[in-house]
Amino acid sequence: MRKLLFAYALLAVLAPTGTFGMSWCSEKQLMFDSRDMCTATCPSACTEAIKSPTGSSGACGAGYTGYVHSPSLGKTYALTSGKFGIDELASSADYTTRAAILKTKVENDTAAILTGFFGTAAWTGASDIATYHCSTGGYHADKEACAASCPTGTCSPATSLASYNTLDTDRFFWRDGSSLAFKNFAPGEPGNTVTTDDVQAGFTPLGEHWIEMGTDGKWRDAGKHSADRKHLQPIIVQFQGALDCVNGATPSKGGLTGQVCGKDANNDGQLSAGEFRPCVTGVKGSLCPIDAVDCQPGPVCPLGNFPCVQNRAKFQCSPLTCSDVEDANADTGAYQDDGSRDQVTGQCQGQIYIFNGKGGECKEPGVSTTWFQCCSTDEANFLFIEKACGTGDRLTSMAMKDERTHLVGTYCKKKFPLIGCVQTAQVHCVFESKLGRILQEQGRLQLKNFQDANGKPSWGTPEAPNCRGFTPEEFQFLDFGKMDLSEFFADIKTKATNIIQGEIKDKAQDYFNNTVK
Repeated sequence: MRKLLFAYALLAVLAPTGTFGMSWCSEKQLMFDSRDMCTATCPSACTEAIKSPTGSSGACGAGYTGYVHSPSLGKTYALTSGKFGIDELASSADYTTRAAILKTKVENDTAAILTGFFGTAAWTGASDIATYHCSTGGYHADKEACAASCPTGTCSPATSLASYNTLDTDRFFWRDGSSLAFKNFAPGEPGNTVTTDDVQAGFTPLGEHWIEMGTDGKWRDAGKHSADRKHLQPIIVQFQGALDCVNGATPSKGGLTGQVCGKDANNDGQLSAGEFRPCVTGVKGSLCPIDAVDCQPGPVCPLGNFPCVQNRAKFQCSPLTCSDVEDANADTGAYQDDGSRDQVTGQCQGQIYIFNGKGGECKEPGVSTTWFQCCSTDEANFLFIEKACGTGDRLTSMAMKDERTHLVGTYCKKKFPLIGCVQTAQVHCVFESKLGRILQEQGRLQLKNFQDANGKPSWGTPEAPNCRGFTPEEFQFLDFGKMDLSEFFADIKTKATNIIQGEIKDKAQDYFNNTVK
C-alpha cells in the first residue's frame, strides 16, 4: 500500500499542470509558466518541463501574471495583475520592495518579454523621487548620501522646482539606492515634460520622475499630467530564484535530432546555447533557421544559390548548411556473472574477478540535456536526472555521491558536422562500494597489468574504460601494507586497524565464495 501511495504521489508531482504548462526555451535559456508566452518568445520549439518538488523559492501568487525565470540570472520576473497610478506606487509593497531592478541588458531583455507579450507598458523600480542634487554638482540617492558627499554645497530634491526640468539621466536611481549603470532610454527620453495645464492643476512634483518600460523594452520617464491623470499600468516585479510555477526541468532525453545547423555568433570558437538550431525539412531541401530571409518559391533566394524552403506560413532560405547529427557511445559493458558453474558445488568455472567494476556515464550540460547537468551529486536533482537524462545517468550520479566511482575521462557524445562537439559525457568506473573503489585505485599502483607504458595506472579511455576487477592471482600479489587506506579509515574511525584489515580479507573471501565476476 505504501508503494502504491508513493507512486500516486510521484505521479501528482510529475503530472503537467495544464495544457499550457511550464515550458523551457533552450535557445534563450528561459523557463516560462505559460507555453503561449514561451512559443511567442522562443525562436525554436519550446519543451514541456516537469515540476521540481524541491528548490522553489516561493509560490506563484494570485496577484501576478506571466512568470519568466532565468536560471543564469537566478531571478524570476512577472507583472502585477493590478494596475497602479503614480499616486499609488509609494504605498504599494510590490513597487517599494519588488519592482524590477534592471542593471544589465540581459535583465532588461528578460523583463521586456513581459511587456512585449502582454502589450502593455509597466513600471520599473527606477525613479528620482528620493534623489537629491548637490549645488556643486552630482546627484545622490537620498538626502543623507547627498549631505555626506556635498560638504561645501547645498542639497535640494531633484523634483524641486529649481531642477525639475533637467534631462540628465543621472538623476535616476533604483529603489535599492544604486545608480543606473545600464540605461535603455528610448530616443528623446527622458523628456521630463511639464505642461501649462500641469502647473495650473498644481501637480506635485512637476515633471516626470518615474521610469516605465514600454512594449519595446525601452525606458521612458513618466509623470502626472492633466491628459493622463491616473497613468494606470502594472509593475514589473522580480523574485530571487525560481518560483514553483517556473521551477522545473525538461524531461526530453532526445535533444536535437535529425539535421541541425549552427553559427558561432560571438566568435568565441565554440558553440553554446542559442548558437545552433534544428533544421526545417521541406520538399526542396533543408532550411537552417539561423540568418534565414524571406524568399520566393521557385527557388529565388536573395542570398544566392540556396534552396527556398517553406517554413510555416512563408518561404525562407539561409546561407548556412544543415548536417546530420553524429552520435557516439562509450563501451561501458562490464564482465558479467554468466560463466559456467559446477553442477555439484555451484562454483564458477570461468574467470573470477575480485572488486569488479563497470563503466557508467553521465552527460554534462549540452544539446541533448537542454543544458541540464546530469552529473550532479545533489540528491534533489536525482529525480530530474532520471527524467531529463535517463536511468544510467541517475545511477552514475548516485554512485558519485557515494564516492564509489573513479573518473576515467570525458568524451564527445554528440557532434554536428562542420560545427563540432555539442554534447559531452563523463565516463566513470563504478564499484559496488567505496572500499572497492579505493582498493582498485591503490591496487593498480602495484600491478603492471593495470599500468601504461610509463608505469602509471591505466583505466582505459572514456570510449573504452577498463573497470575490470583483480584476478585471484593478481589479488595475491597486492601488498595492503603499502596501500593508503586513510580515506577508508576516516569513515570508520571507531574500528581498529586489525579489524579493518580483517574486513578486507573477509570481503575478498566473500568474492571467492560467491564466485562474483
